[in-house]
Amino acid sequence: MEYKTNPLTLVVAVVITAFIVGGGVYFWQTKDVVPTAQPKIALPELPVTPNNYQNTKWNFSLDVPEGYAVSGEDASLLVTKKAAQGDETPLPEVTITISSGDVTTMGSSDSMSVIERTDVLINGVKGAKSVVSYSAYPTGNQCPIYRLTNNGILYEFSLYECLESEIFEPLVESFKIIK
Repeated sequence: MEYKTNPLTLVVAVVITAFIVGGGVYFWQTKDVVPTAQPKIALPELPVTPNNYQNTKWNFSLDVPEGYAVSGEDASLLVTKKAAQGDETPLPEVTITISSGDVTTMGSSDSMSVIERTDVLINGVKGAKSVVSYSAYPTGNQCPIYRLTNNGILYEFSLYECLESEIFEPLVESFKIIK
C-alpha cells in the first residue's frame, strides 16, 4: 500500500514547525534572566583633564584640574573649586602669593613654627618645601608650604587656612616658568 502525501498537509506541517521553532527562539531570547551576584569591580578613576592657566605678568603656568578656577588680583591668587548649581560657594583650596624674595627667608615666629624644610626642584625651578604648624589652628595640624624662586621672584603655594586638598601637590608640581 502506497501512501500519498497531500501537498496541503506538507505546507501546514512546515508552517507549524516554523511557528514552534520561531516561538522557541523568541522565548529563549526574551526570557527573564535572574542575574547572579557579581563581585563589584573597582573602576579606575578617570584622569582629570587639566586646564592650562598662564599668568604672563608673573611668567608662570599651572595645570589647574577640571572644575577649578584661578582667581585673584595681581600677586595674590586663589584656586577654588567651581560651585555646582545649588551648592554653597566653596572655599578656596590653594593660595598663591607672589613677591620678591628668596626661599630662605621663612622662619619660625610667634604664630608659626617650621617643623621641617626640604629643598625641591620643580620643573627646573629651585625652591623649598616647608611643613609648618600655626598656633591659630588646632594642635597637630601641619601644613605644607612651597616657596619657589626664579629671577628674584618668589612664588609661594600654601593650603587655604590649612585645609586639606587633593589638588595641592599636583598643582604645585605642574608649576612652570614661561617666557
